Amino acid sequence: MVSYHHAKKHVGWMTDYVTDIWFQLRREVLIERYHTVNDAANKRLLQRLGSAVDAEDLEQTIIFGSGKRCAPNQVQTIGCYPVPESPLPKDTYGNHTDTSLGRNPWYSLRQRWLNSGFIMGPKGDMRSLFKRAAQKAKETQRNMPNDDGSHGSDFMYHGSDQALFAVIFGEQEFQREVMRRRHHSTKDDIKGRGGTPETSFIFHTRIDDPINPDFPHEPREAKEGKPDEFSLGLDYFSDFIQQTINSEEDSKYITYKNDIKKQVSENREMFDCPSRVTGELPEDILRSGPPFNYINTDARNTSSDDWKQLPLYTNLCLNKVPIMIHHNGDKGARERQWETMWIQRHARKVVEGMRHEGDDRKGGAYLADGKYMPWPEICPSEYDEEIFR
Repeated sequence: MVSYHHAKKHVGWMTDYVTDIWFQLRREVLIERYHTVNDAANKRLLQRLGSAVDAEDLEQTIIFGSGKRCAPNQVQTIGCYPVPESPLPKDTYGNHTDTSLGRNPWYSLRQRWLNSGFIMGPKGDMRSLFKRAAQKAKETQRNMPNDDGSHGSDFMYHGSDQALFAVIFGEQEFQREVMRRRHHSTKDDIKGRGGTPETSFIFHTRIDDPINPDFPHEPREAKEGKPDEFSLGLDYFSDFIQQTINSEEDSKYITYKNDIKKQVSENREMFDCPSRVTGELPEDILRSGPPFNYINTDARNTSSDDWKQLPLYTNLCLNKVPIMIHHNGDKGARERQWETMWIQRHARKVVEGMRHEGDDRKGGAYLADGKYMPWPEICPSEYDEEIFR
């Protein structure tokens, strides 16, 4: 699960470790959201692609994280220009949504682009995706032919896995638009679906045609069938993971039993998104049971309402409580926010409980070479004060 190099990040890594435990404790929420998000995405797919969905048996099964920038891929490349518009509300940030106004030039953009900090899908589909990724990696050139002259894209953006997956996603979306045009029918027109994609912008660059934009771009050919289809989609609404890069002020920890209005209004500036937090916890969290029932602690048999007593990381713009946080923005937040995580105060009992369940392999990790590293080696006791505080 982790290498010694990663373990040496101490609190930063421990945040991921305890989040992984949280993942296990709340797997029912994860699975429920997986199906809910895919159902909604497949309805949008039918609306966007019309008859092509049934004709080509298209659906979403693999979910990636989503971010505000097409990065590190360059705008003129296949990883960016064919990607469809974001389904987030066009007033997510008010009248300045998708403009350069805000705390930085990307702050007011809606999430639209693939982020590889989160991937989830069926084993068979994931295997096919990673086979294509391995093939793409082998084909990577020293000097990428469609670079903008900066050589920033060389060696697949210097070995970026995100750039590689963005290429696969872009190729999929290119061919989906090809399929939309191939299968579009009068029936689609009558039902108001599968219409011409709206003109979109990638940070002031106008995309008038998602398969042949009117600026120099990396070309692709229209193919028969669906050889580039991998059933990929994005976590646009932060149901699973919140990216912090260009989004640090979009979310904050909220204790739902306290005054919501006061909490969401603190430290807000003119270009921040209007809060849509209602104060009602998501039903899937409440249905998952009391927060402490699965933890080796004295706090047992508590009520589901106790979720309201805990600080929960909440996306203010979308009224979402994501399952994970991806600290890809201000990485110092991993240390600053560590004590804020509700599970942190129970971290020692969680780890000790896992290690004393009669299984010597609990709490450790297998390394890349297949060797097992027990918890005391992964995290020597000299770090206890920093981690468990």
